[in-house]
Amino acid sequence: MKYKGEYTAVREMRAHLAWYTHGMPGASKLRGRVSQLLAMEDLYQAIEDIFPV
Repeated sequence: MKYKGEYTAVREMRAHLAWYTHGMPGASKLRGRVSQLLAMEDLYQAIEDIFPV
């Protein structure tokens, strides 16, 4: 986000998440949820909801 801004960073992270989580349990649910997100904070929350620590 520091170099590209939140708008671009969120869109790039959505693509990376789809790639890195491929085949993991819950990944399909995560991809469906994050595909529409626009804010990094929402992206963090979606990841935490699907893959709690």
